[in-house]
Amino acid sequence: MNGNAARPVVDVVLVTGFLGTGKTSLIRAFLEGRDTARIGIIVNEAGDTGFDGIQIAEATGERSAIRMLGNGCLCCDAADDLGESLRDLVARHVETTGSPSECIIVEASGLARPGKLLRQFQAISDIPLRVHVVATVDATLAADPGRHGEVAAQWAAASSLVLTRADLSDDGGRAALAQAWSVNPLAAYFGEGTPADRAVAAFAPGAVPGARPLPDFDEGEAHGKVRAVTLRQSGGASWDECAEWLDNLAGIGDERVLRVKGVVSPYRAGHSWLVQAVGTTFALPRAIAREPEGHLVVIGEDLTPKWFAAIEPLGAFIQPDPAPHDEHRHESHLHD
Repeated sequence: MNGNAARPVVDVVLVTGFLGTGKTSLIRAFLEGRDTARIGIIVNEAGDTGFDGIQIAEATGERSAIRMLGNGCLCCDAADDLGESLRDLVARHVETTGSPSECIIVEASGLARPGKLLRQFQAISDIPLRVHVVATVDATLAADPGRHGEVAAQWAAASSLVLTRADLSDDGGRAALAQAWSVNPLAAYFGEGTPADRAVAAFAPGAVPGARPLPDFDEGEAHGKVRAVTLRQSGGASWDECAEWLDNLAGIGDERVLRVKGVVSPYRAGHSWLVQAVGTTFALPRAIAREPEGHLVVIGEDLTPKWFAAIEPLGAFIQPDPAPHDEHRHESHLHD
């Protein structure tokens, strides 16, 4: 019997965002006024000052468990410490409260790419984890996603995008949210209400999207090389062919692929499967009722028809001739 089967699933909120975009303030807004006895915090800073951890401790009155992973990035140098910190926090919550962890919040370094971080979570096999990626959208757009590739990668990987620093923007963050929407049409968006309102809504598992902003800028120059592309599955493709195509997408995609989400409907299969990945790290497919047509949305850099057409098995997924704005289309069930 699998030893994890009886263990409660621990919700992990991975908070990403570029340097200075308000990640720590967002976490503080979420924590203030809450019972934090079963909430753990892991802060990963590139240096060893512990500044962010001090700010979070002030917001909680020292009631929540905080672990600092300084002087190293979770993607590499501090990766081994992540599992140890998670296990320590989970054990602490059971010991002090008699109940499992409500959630563990991980604040990533501002230069981290979420796809690499999720590989570290997948390596923690002894604790069942459900990871939810939240990315900050700086209303001032101080960091240009066209020049800072980490910004686009963080936006593309997120299941929830939340507006920060809105009080510093002349338009209240409308342009920033619209730009983030153009990068990642799959995410839930939170730009209304107080910072605490946005944080609570964005951090919730299965977050319900808020109103989507309408792009009102020159989309051709909005986000550099990052785009969302819809691919259609060949009706005759088998599960093995679809799985091999996805494996090859991950194998050759490297950091070019930032997010994948969609439905695979193999030929003559009784079910379809929801598939998704952050970067090239795929979650286990989830069986759903049969969909008549499979399709994928792939978000990444330099995604050209020629590049997709070379992935084997050839023709398993194809890029149709785009209609206007087709690159930003997405199906409603992709939010399930």
